[in-house]
Amino acid sequence: MTGPRKILSRRRALASFGVVAGLTGTGCGSSGATAPGGTARPQPGSLLWRSRPLVDGESVLGLVQAGGIICVGGTAGSIYGLTAASGATVWRRTFRDDAAGYLPLAAAGGRVFAVGSGRVAALSAATGQQLWSVPASGVEPGFPPRITTYFVVYAKGVVCVLGADGNVAGLDPRTGRRIWHRRPAGCGPGCPAPAGFGTGAAAGNGVLYVAEVISSGGATPVKGGVAALDVRTGRPLWAAPAPSVAATLLALDSVIAGTPAASPSYDAGQLTFALDKATGRPLWQADFDPSGYSSITGEGDRVYAQAGLLSGPPLTTSGNAIRALAARSGRTLWRRAFPGQSNGGTTVAAGGLLYAGFQDVLRVLSPATGAGIWRRTTLGAVASITPGPQVIYVSASGPPDTIYAIQQ
Repeated sequence: MTGPRKILSRRRALASFGVVAGLTGTGCGSSGATAPGGTARPQPGSLLWRSRPLVDGESVLGLVQAGGIICVGGTAGSIYGLTAASGATVWRRTFRDDAAGYLPLAAAGGRVFAVGSGRVAALSAATGQQLWSVPASGVEPGFPPRITTYFVVYAKGVVCVLGADGNVAGLDPRTGRRIWHRRPAGCGPGCPAPAGFGTGAAAGNGVLYVAEVISSGGATPVKGGVAALDVRTGRPLWAAPAPSVAATLLALDSVIAGTPAASPSYDAGQLTFALDKATGRPLWQADFDPSGYSSITGEGDRVYAQAGLLSGPPLTTSGNAIRALAARSGRTLWRRAFPGQSNGGTTVAAGGLLYAGFQDVLRVLSPATGAGIWRRTTLGAVASITPGPQVIYVSASGPPDTIYAIQQ
């Protein structure tokens, strides 16, 4: 990617903000999957299968594994169920309004949970059958300046549904019955009232952490905050201001880390930050890319930040760099540059490895040093990475997008 990177692309912004559409049932879709000849013991980086289940021009903007099924949400307003073994499409459900529909997905107990067109629904991961559907007010599909959307997180036996209008609810995953419901907690005494949720959420150890949008009205720029809620009851545990409206939140060993999304409608801030997980106390903040927005991932006691390599003036992005940070101090542990490589923020830490997607290659790096472990080329522009226990699922830009299953 070259040229000034003032805001995220429309595709990345849709993924960050979660634009959704409404659910209706359809029959199975066709597969389009191919499985290359393999060996009894595939080597790491081996291609197991590739699949193009989406309609022409549709992009993958959500992927979650539910047992032997890979559930995929796309921009044209459909959810697909693929077999994890071969990538064949076994079911498809289509949403009523297919305008830029992003489908937030969570999975547990053989079910996949999604929100669209004013409804929260649970589907059978095996068949796509709708098991329940309950109202969710305030869904207004659209694009910035402001998007009213929903975000779904499953934690400790509760389906948590977060609305950008400020509502958050905990639902019974078996029935959709509301267990609790509350407005955002705010950022403490003397702080302006919260105006809604950002797009970031994370859960760990029975606590739901949500990004808040704090506004005092008038010409004052919108500010960010983070609230910690008991996932079983919705009871607020703490709330704290943050230097940015977070599009991504990470719940690490002892830290909550966040980084912002781009929005042309308000000053969301550009600072990546970390808060103490137990109290919300601020630990550090940093701006890794003054011309755009950083993305982060993390695991254990480390945060990994990706940002553009800048040259100029005028400032242009000439590649990307990934740096590892100590989660509590923000101290840089290592930095690795990738000149000439476009990285749309597709970096994931999981299972003791660091995955980075670029224009034409998936790289697997050592979290300890940043050294390359293995790579897979000719994937196209990597759009998303979902590591599983033994297989990595990667989507690459189309149209339509292709999904790859790659041996760990």
